[in-house]
Amino acid sequence: MLIAFLEKETLQEGVSIQSAIRQLQLFEDFVNAYLKNGGYEARQMEEHNELCRQTLHTMLYGLIVQRKA
Repeated sequence: MLIAFLEKETLQEGVSIQSAIRQLQLFEDFVNAYLKNGGYEARQMEEHNELCRQTLHTMLYGLIVQRKA
């Protein structure tokens, strides 16, 4: 599903689909480690899913809106 999504998008110069997927996997690992090691067990699936959604959005679109020159 992720590959199909990325194939429809224009990736940054120098970023391949395989590289993007690997980076997203690393980001997912970070989120899971944060939840596990921070004493924040994913006992509430909704909170876990929302954090994953937010971090994926950040990974894809960033935090800062580019200002028009």
